[in-house]
Amino acid sequence: MTVTYNHPYGFVMKWKFNIMIRRSNVVLRGQGIDKTILVGAIIGVNKHGRPHARNEWHYFHREESWLFTPYKNRIDWDDICRYVVFKDFHIKKGAISTDETLDLLISDVRVDVVEPHQRYQAAIGLYTALNGLLKRCVITGRFPYISKSRACSMIDCDIIGGSGRWTEGPMGINTGRHYDDYSKDLPEYPTLWGNIIGCIAKDFSGPLHFYSFEGSGIIGKHGEGGCISYNLFEDFDHSVSITQSFGLTISHNIIRRAKRDIEGEGSLRIQPYSSNNYVMGNIIYNGAGHGIRVWSGKVGENHIIGNVIWNCTGDGIYNSSNRPLTLKNNIIVNNRGVGINGQFKAISYNNVYGNAKGNYGGGASAGTGDISKDPLFADPEKGDFHLRSKAGRWDPKLKQWVKDDVTSPCIDAGSPKDDFSKEPQPNGGRINMGAYGNTNEASKSVMR
Repeated sequence: MTVTYNHPYGFVMKWKFNIMIRRSNVVLRGQGIDKTILVGAIIGVNKHGRPHARNEWHYFHREESWLFTPYKNRIDWDDICRYVVFKDFHIKKGAISTDETLDLLISDVRVDVVEPHQRYQAAIGLYTALNGLLKRCVITGRFPYISKSRACSMIDCDIIGGSGRWTEGPMGINTGRHYDDYSKDLPEYPTLWGNIIGCIAKDFSGPLHFYSFEGSGIIGKHGEGGCISYNLFEDFDHSVSITQSFGLTISHNIIRRAKRDIEGEGSLRIQPYSSNNYVMGNIIYNGAGHGIRVWSGKVGENHIIGNVIWNCTGDGIYNSSNRPLTLKNNIIVNNRGVGINGQFKAISYNNVYGNAKGNYGGGASAGTGDISKDPLFADPEKGDFHLRSKAGRWDPKLKQWVKDDVTSPCIDAGSPKDDFSKEPQPNGGRINMGAYGNTNEASKSVMR
């Protein structure tokens, strides 16, 4: 069946579905991702038979929508497809598009999109979804997209190549409602946040945007807007972007080898209308452009804590609009621009060293506890940013503790007020700087 939708922005959206699911309690399961292959399958899920179009309806009819104005409009369960499972198959030259679903699982599925059949097609799209999960999926040629949804997550997925809309990106996730909507929580379903954990995204073009519009994170507790953690983003053309997000936690990711500096974006970009997000424990290196870039003046307070930024062609952190960022426990080393550039709310306990155009610029200056010393990384050329220690450091290749003949000055040099309890003994009673501070891979302290 063909679904045509006249978008309010003036263009026509058209889908040619050959499998349409319009009811609850459906399982579509193959014999394995390498055994069951569906060529040209365009699968839709929606009670109305109009996936994606219903998602846009909610956005442009907010006063009538149970998603945007739940205090006025209760969920119409007749609109919802519930308990739908896709598992163990491979789609070539196709896509999956779901809309208005509850308890949706897509697991161990591969989708290869060679040529999108319409302008805004995602390889796998979760639109207006409650409690949806993509798990162990492989997606090539186009982005997965989770839009205007709640409690939806991606875990252990691989996204290879492809591109998407600039405004919503190759792997966008919108974990709530529009940022200017402060309506009450959905009464029929718990307030849970979207997470992206353990995924690999590489060789993509166009910025990769993450949204967390809901905004309970406005109160400033990290993680309330969702978590993007333990992912690998590599060999991409644009940037990884935090867009219109509140209370999002971006932690323990590796962001490396950004290939082009487009518009001075940086490997990680903080976009307008983003506040109270926590960028923690990430390793950003070998990127074209800045390590972290704050994009414009419409950015609120954000927290950049315990990251490593190494060998980027621009600045380590560039705050072009002097937004109220807090920098703490970071190691910013050997970048070709300025280490920390711009004015910030607070700078403390960072190691800023060896940056080609100076360690501080644009009004920034060394704060309390800042040092400027060689951090003595284990092997940064090969991506190992553990700190050397005579007492012991974790070797991820050998998977064991080894001892060095030198000890990093970043050990026990982080903020004395921060938690260090996850660091192995002996830990000196103080957090280490860098990405492994207060983790079980923190380098050990030399006790005197």
